[in-house]
Order: sequence, then C-alpha cells, then structure tokens
Amino acid sequence: MISIVLPVYKGESTVEKTLESLLVQTKNFDELIIVDDASPDGSKEIIENYLKGKLEYKPIVHEKNKGLAKSYNSGIRHSKGDLIVTLHQDVILEPDALEKLTEPFSNEEVVAAGHVSTFPYTTWKKFGFWQKCFFSRFVGKKFPGINGQFDCFRRSALEKVGLFDEVRFRSAGEDADIISKLSML
Repeated sequence: MISIVLPVYKGESTVEKTLESLLVQTKNFDELIIVDDASPDGSKEIIENYLKGKLEYKPIVHEKNKGLAKSYNSGIRHSKGDLIVTLHQDVILEPDALEKLTEPFSNEEVVAAGHVSTFPYTTWKKFGFWQKCFFSRFVGKKFPGINGQFDCFRRSALEKVGLFDEVRFRSAGEDADIISKLSML
C-alpha cells in the first residue's frame, strides 16, 4: 500500500499543477494525505475545488504553522501505507515518476528511494535577476537525491528511527537527518 503525504503551506500558485501531475501517474497509489500547515493563502480551497469528484483524500489541518518535519510526521501517523511518499507542493511529476520511485522496494532491504530533479529553462526564465544568478548552474541539469520533494520510505524503517525530527528541524535539514538515521539501520 502506497500513501502520499503532501504538506502544503502557501502553495496556491503551484499545488494544482502538482495534483494534476499526481493524478496521471502510471502507477496507482492508495491514499493521499494533504497536510495544511496553517497556510494563510487560498491553498485549501484550490485543493478542495481541484480534487472534488476526482479523488478522495485525507485532510489534516494544523491550527498554527508547525513546519515541514511536523507536517510529514502528521501525515505519516495518519497514513496506512507500507510505503510513504513525501511530495512537495511545487513538484510537477513525469507520468511514470511514482512507478520509478517505488520500483526499488521489490527488494526488501531497500528503506528509501529518491528522485531525479530537472530544473527547466522555462522556470529559470521567470526568475528575477538574483534568482537567475543563483540558479543558473542548475538549469537543464539532472540532480538525484533524497530531499523530501518526491521520495519514498519504507514505513517500518521510518518508525524504527522515530520519524522525522520535528524538534530540531522545522523547515530545513530534516531530509539530511532522516537519511543519516536510516543509513544506520
């Protein structure tokens, strides 16, 4: 069983495209859990309107912003899946992305699998001057890794290491920490 955990905070400009790309995957998933981390924008309404009649999902609403690690953990704790997929609100997936991501789990020893990101030129063109300067080295290149954007974890392994560290990591560093913890299994 595959559970998708999608934390949302200020995602109104991107979350619909993310959901569109999720719904056309060649591999099915079993549940979608959307964690609204007290988003002050119209993300919740966009999600509700887009998914209405297309897909049932489990909404989790934080009354105040708690950060990414806590959002992941909230979603994981409410999920039923053996495989937990973390997905950021601004990621657009290729149609076979979920299939490729979960494929390594046929090997029982695999505890985590990452994605390959491509930073498109069309996105870079929309940036301001300083963003273009910073991100120019990434344009058109592929980057593999595990950083929470679109990764898969074996639930039993996450539970064994105590899930994401929501005390020390609010919005950055939780990905490197979970990789470090999982590598010690």
